[in-house]
Amino acid sequence: MEADLTTRLSLEDLLANLYFARRSGDLARLALLALCEVKTWSRMAGKVDLAENAIQLTFGTPCLSKEEFLERIDHLISVLEGHHLEYDRNSRY
Repeated sequence: MEADLTTRLSLEDLLANLYFARRSGDLARLALLALCEVKTWSRMAGKVDLAENAIQLTFGTPCLSKEEFLERIDHLISVLEGHHLEYDRNSRY
């Protein structure tokens, strides 16, 4: 139970950081958050596929435009939001 709470709170902090960087248009911060924070949280939460996705976002095939990078970031954020909803649903029961 304690581990679930820590994981959930870490996810909320991560999402807040991503939202702020996305609104600010801070591409470097978004890349750093994807590589370091998303990867770390994903591994801690046992979401290895999400960690791999975050690594590929940074080190994989380069984005051809700023818009493509932001689309990938938006997708990453939506996946994380899905996990957050899952934690919300599970905490109610």
